[in-house]
Formats: sequence, C-alpha cells, structure tokens
Amino acid sequence: MKPKTLYGWPSVSDRHLSWELLRLLGRQSQIPWVWVGVEGCREAIERGVEKGSGNLVRVLNECSKELRAWKSLSISGIGRDIGRKTKLLAQLNEGKRTEENVRRRHALVADIADLRRKEEQYWRQRSRALWLKDGDRNTAFFHNRAGERKRKNVIGRFIDDNGNEHTGENNVENIAVNYFENLFTTSNPSIFEVLDTVDRRVTNEMNRLLTLDYTEEKVLANRLKIFLGDIVSENQSVFTPGRAITDNVLIAFELFHLMKNSRHGDGFMAIKLDMAIVYDRVEWGFLERVLCVMGFDRQWISRVMECVSSVSFSVLINGKPSRSFRPSRGLRQGDPLSPYLFIMCAEVLSSLMRRAVETNSLHGIRISSSAPSISHLLFADDSLFFAKANLEEANVINNILRRYAEASKQLVNLDKTTVSFSKGVPIQRRSNLATRLCITEVEEHSRYLGLPTVVGRSKKGLTDILRDKLSKRLNYWRGKTLSRAGKEVLIKAVANSLPTYLMSIFKIPVNFCDELRSLISLFWWDHEEGKRGISWVAWKRLCRPKGLGGMGFRDFHIFNVALIGKQVWRLMTEPDNLWARLMRARYYPNGEFSTAELGYNPSYTWRGILEARKEIWSGLRRRIGDGQTTRVWTDAWIPNSQAGRVLSPCVPGRENMLVGDLLDENGWKNDLMTELFLPLERDRIRQIRLGLHRPRDEWFWCDEKDGVYTVRSAYRRLAGEKDDLEMGGASNWEREKWL
Repeated sequence: MKPKTLYGWPSVSDRHLSWELLRLLGRQSQIPWVWVGVEGCREAIERGVEKGSGNLVRVLNECSKELRAWKSLSISGIGRDIGRKTKLLAQLNEGKRTEENVRRRHALVADIADLRRKEEQYWRQRSRALWLKDGDRNTAFFHNRAGERKRKNVIGRFIDDNGNEHTGENNVENIAVNYFENLFTTSNPSIFEVLDTVDRRVTNEMNRLLTLDYTEEKVLANRLKIFLGDIVSENQSVFTPGRAITDNVLIAFELFHLMKNSRHGDGFMAIKLDMAIVYDRVEWGFLERVLCVMGFDRQWISRVMECVSSVSFSVLINGKPSRSFRPSRGLRQGDPLSPYLFIMCAEVLSSLMRRAVETNSLHGIRISSSAPSISHLLFADDSLFFAKANLEEANVINNILRRYAEASKQLVNLDKTTVSFSKGVPIQRRSNLATRLCITEVEEHSRYLGLPTVVGRSKKGLTDILRDKLSKRLNYWRGKTLSRAGKEVLIKAVANSLPTYLMSIFKIPVNFCDELRSLISLFWWDHEEGKRGISWVAWKRLCRPKGLGGMGFRDFHIFNVALIGKQVWRLMTEPDNLWARLMRARYYPNGEFSTAELGYNPSYTWRGILEARKEIWSGLRRRIGDGQTTRVWTDAWIPNSQAGRVLSPCVPGRENMLVGDLLDENGWKNDLMTELFLPLERDRIRQIRLGLHRPRDEWFWCDEKDGVYTVRSAYRRLAGEKDDLEMGGASNWEREKWL
C-alpha cells in the first residue's frame, strides 16, 4: 500500500523534511503513514506499526492510540508548559541578577518562544482541519447549499420578443443563439454618402510603416496607435497617445460652468448621447469603407479585415457551449485592434459635426471670442453635443444622427439620452426642443465620465460619491479578520487609490480630506469589529515614508495638489492641445499660464489649478535654448541653485530683460554678464550648455532626471516641505523615527 496522506511541516523553512520523508517512504515497505511534523510523532507512529504486526486494521488502531497518547503529552501539554515556564521566568526577573540566573533566563525565554511557535502552528493546522472536516462531510446541509448555488446559476426559461415563454434545454439554447446570431448579422448598409465629410489623413510614410511585415495581430494595433493622434480629431480623447480622459472632463466642466451662468441670446443646449451596444453593431462594410477614405493602404486594410472577420462565436448556457456560428458584423471585445477601429468609425460622426460647424449650420459653444468652438466631445461611445438652443440646430443634430445611423447601423438609446439648457432658455422652448429631439430634458447632467458636471458653493455632490465608496469598502473589510500587514496592503492599494480620478480634476476641501483620513485611521487602529482602537501615533507620522519612520500612507491634501499639478504641467508643456487652447482663450488670452490670474467668474477647476501651481512652483525650472521666452529676473533658470532665480540686484531699466539678450552667436556676452550678475551667479550661468542649434526654451521638473513631472516626485517634494515647516525648518527626519 502506498501512502495516501501527508501532513507536512507548516513552516516553509522546514518543508524539506516532508520531502525527505516522502523519499524515505518510497523506498520502504508499503505501509500507511501520517506525518504531522512535530517532535515525537514519528516515534509514536513507529510504535503503533510495530504493535499492529502488519495487519492494516490493527496498525491503524494502534497508531491512533499512540498518537492520542503522544498528543496528550506533547501537544495538549504545551499550554501547561508555557504557564509553568512563564512563572519561573517571573521569579527569575524578581531575583538577583547573577550570571547563573541570566543564563537560566535566556534559556527560559528561548523555550517559551519555541513552545508558543508550536502552539501557533498547531492551532493554525487545527482550524484548517476543522474546516476541511465539516466541508467534506456528506450532509443534507451541504447538498442543499450546492443545489441552491446550481439553481441560481441555471437559466431555466426565456421570454422572446413576442412575450412567449420557452422552457427546456434545447429551446433555451435556441433562443439564446438566435438572439446573438441576429445581433451579429449584417444589415447590409448601402448609404455611405456621410463618408464624403471624412478627410484623407493617412500619409504615404504612415502606410509604409503600417505595412511592414508582422508576426502577431497585436503588432497591427501597436503600429496604428503611433499615428492615432494624427488620424483622429482632437475632440476624441480616448485611446490616443498624448490625450487623457481628464481633457474631456475639464473641457466639459468649463462649458457647463458657462451654461450655468450664461443668459446670452438664444442660449445653449447640451445633449448627452447614449449609444446602444456599439461594438457589436459595427458593420464590416462600413468599417472597410472608412479605412479606405482615410487613406490606409489596401494591404493593411486586408490584414485588419482578416483579423476582424476570422471569428466564430458560441454561447455558454448553463455551463455548456452551444453550437458555433460565424458573425457578419461586430468587433470582438478584448481584441487590441477593436478600440482603435471603433473610434475611427466614430470619426465619421465627428466629421459630420465638424462639417456642420464649418457651414454655419451648427455653432457649438465659445467660452470667449478667441476660444475654439466646441460642438462635440467624444470619449469612445460617451458623447456630448453642444449647440444653440433653437429648432434649426436641433433639426441639424437630428439629421446628423439619422444619417450616421443609416450608414453605420449604430443606434441611439433615446431612453438614456438627455438634454440640458443654459440658464436663460425659456421653459416652453426647452420643452419644445426636447420634444423635437425625442429625448428627456434634465436640469443638469448629473455625471459625465463618472464626475459631476456642475459644482456649486456646496461641495456635497462632489464629496458624497467618494465618501460612500470609501465607507463601503472599509465596512466590508472590518468584517474580515485582517492582520496589520493586511490592513496596510488594503489601505495603500485600494483606499488610497479610490480618490485618484476625482482628485485629478477637482481641488477637494481640506476638511473633507481630513474626513477621509479619519475614516482610514479608524480602520487602521480598530482591533476588533465594532470597537474603536487607540490611535497610538499621529496620522501625519504614519504618512511619512517607511525609511523615515512612517508607514508610507498618503496625505490626501498633498496627494490632491500633486495630482492637479499634473494639469498645471500639461498647460505649461502642451499649449497646443484643445483643452490648453480653451483655457488660454478664457483666462490668459494675452499672457502666459505662469502669470495667469484668477480672472472674472472662474470655474472651480481653474481655482484648483491656480492653487496647485502655487504649491508646485518651487520644483519648476526653465531649460535655456534660445532664451527668447525666459525672463532674467523673474523666472527660475539658474542651475545648481535652490530657488533657481537670480539673486543679483536688478539693474534699473532692464526689468523685462530676456535671457536671449545675454546671448550672441558665440555664446554668453561676458561684458554684459559682468555688469549684471554676481561672480557666483556668473559661474553658474556659464555652466548652461548652449548648442549650435538652439531650440525654444522649455520647462522641466527638477526632481526627475528626465525633467518630466510625476505625481510621485511632486508628492515627495510637497510632503517634505510640509514636514520641514512643522519641524521648524529641520531637514533631518531620522530623529523622528519611531518604528
């Protein structure tokens, strides 16, 4: 008989003993073995085997007796031994500190630690054994539980479009398969005049790189991604390198802020469009025509269409796959190409809107006279349309959606599509326009891409979402038996990450950041469910890095500033994207972002951006190229200087001097440098490398080697500055260690 069960050592470092035993058993006689891995157990089993005299039943009975006797002496007596040796240790601690007593004390401490380790291992294994014993027991309770779960996961009947009920395994399968076959069957669209609005955007060089040999389908997606920013319009921000979801949110928030306060002319309307099952309804013929019109090479189009059309589906019903079928339309979920192909189909809708604006049929919204007109924002299938609140432009939008639906066979979900109006639009006109558009009127769209569209004086709508999410997570975790290390992982991986998206857009009130901190602090210090623990250390100390005596938790206020600092960085380094152009036209049309002020009736997001700019400004520097956009006396451009600014006194009449005025074709003008700067600053300025071809000056972040702003480095800088301020300017955190 071969061994059937092995209870190995619970300690990972001792597992080799279990493997040695297995190898030994393989070489010995065919007798049953059970190995628990505690001293004395093997000898007890050997005595039982010897007493059993080779008879299996007697061997098992004798082994059982020997193991019970061994357990009563070695395992059950662990608690008594711990208590006895603890008393001896207490007596030694009260006695004289002789060499003999010290030696005995060390020995007792080691024995107690070993006994506690064995006790912990025993109860850990015992708890698992109890679970396995009850879980494997063949009782009616477990049969009922298994049966209940199976019943919940079984589809027993379907009701078809005509209201007829279908039962039985074959009928249920046929209904499900027929539904998906109809969904993925082409309707053979033939009206493609909407493609006349799509411009050719793919260059010959792009096609040359796209059609190079490849080995995997993912290569096609990676190659296309490189050129997506040149192919897709700037109103589409999803899946496009250099664009972010925050672009659309920030633009939409500025437009809704204008609508909330505007009483201009006809007023404006904003339509939040909901498209139904967009991926599944993409017509292959329409997709192919779109790729041709955009200028893609025929070879590349053939490769893409082969990937799209070489798919077959089967429906999983009650755990069994149905018969397979081949679709004739639709894009596969999870395919790396699918998102890019979909947004190129959606580019037809964007082109229709853009053509209507060019012909003055549609006007969109301008937040200032020099701002670009925004008629639509697209983020995959989340779309916002903006137009003047009149019947003419409502008819134009209806016509665009109808033409797009006829060509692409995409469907607008009218039940979920809503329209809102600016403040000055009369109630009767609102009702007429909503009726003409066949959609629901709302006072304001509650969410766009998961965030509020309007934030008033009360920030309740902004904070309630986050508070509820965090409270639900923490309450759920409190029901678990979590170690301190487990709590640390959950706080850092989940609780600290929940506010990231919201805090990337909005400046959260400080008192709400304190409220979030309080919720997490209570969870961290709670030692039993429903009982509040003692906060042994101030939370601000736990927010320090572990290397500086903390736990590495986040200070939400600092984290919020660092996240919005990313938007500050983008405004300074990407001035040509749509959002940056919009903000420049609205808040600093005749200046630069570095000197922009709050202005009249600013939005809540702009207020937060300016506050973050002030906080992170100490880490921003100018990299000198031609020197034509860097001011000598006000900008931070001096290398190897803490502040980066010129300390030499400004010479009267040269207040607006640029760094370019200090340069000629050979480099720095030494005479002028001597006149203006102190010797130390002259030496630092001469360390700046000047190339033969001098590019434009640019911003860089001094805390990263590549000069690119990161939230991580900004958080470290801000947290360090705050800690230094609280410690009276001290920079040595080592003395504050407590762990």
